[in-house]
Amino acid sequence: MNNTKKMSLWGHIKNDTGTYYRINGCKNPIDFIGILLFYHQIWALMVYRIGHVIKNRFIYNLYVYFLWNPIRLITSIEIWPQATIGKNF
Repeated sequence: MNNTKKMSLWGHIKNDTGTYYRINGCKNPIDFIGILLFYHQIWALMVYRIGHVIKNRFIYNLYVYFLWNPIRLITSIEIWPQATIGKNF
């Protein structure tokens, strides 16, 4: 079976949050909300996914100033959009 089909941005974000949900043993939606609010790694990963999609477009500079830099300062995690992170990281 050939699974080389590209995932969409939303597909990657759903997969990443689902992986965090599974790994951390969440039992209900409140736990999932806690992951989205308090796990800085998932914030950095979502910002990476967004930047990886728009890295060759005009709005990339806006992305760097308004999304990537603040998340980088808040989380102290720096993932460049040119990096390659696959499915299920």
